Amino acid sequence: MIRNLSGNKNAIRVLENADIDGNIIVGGTVDGRDVASDGSKLDGIESGAVDPSVEINTVVTGTTDTLAAGDVWKLTQYSNATLVTVTVPTGTFSTGDWFLLQSTGAGGLTLSTTGLTVNGANTTIAESEGMMVVFTGASTISVFGGTS
Repeated sequence: MIRNLSGNKNAIRVLENADIDGNIIVGGTVDGRDVASDGSKLDGIESGAVDPSVEINTVVTGTTDTLAAGDVWKLTQYSNATLVTVTVPTGTFSTGDWFLLQSTGAGGLTLSTTGLTVNGANTTIAESEGMMVVFTGASTISVFGGTS
């Protein structure tokens, strides 16, 4: 049931459920909230959200690589048939930055960690293995999944 309020032709009160087809346009606020402004904020959150799934950043085919800012929070695959040396530079990353590294090539990969404190003695992986490198301090990393 819908009825006018106080004789105002522009005001209505819905006393039961309302099924509405089409858009609802609000020229003011709803319960004191500016719906249009709030909606714009929500749209901004969605467009700036980070997909929690891990994306393959790149496939490296050479025998050397140096981790860079574009590699943070991503998976990098290494496909060379000989051992790949991956350098983890100092002074580039922040606490909490992490990398996933996977060897798809027969040679595997090893980390070069000069100037870093490494928690986890295993900094090499073989073909079809992976490791996670996490910065736990400005010059400290933890390595998970290394095999030797």
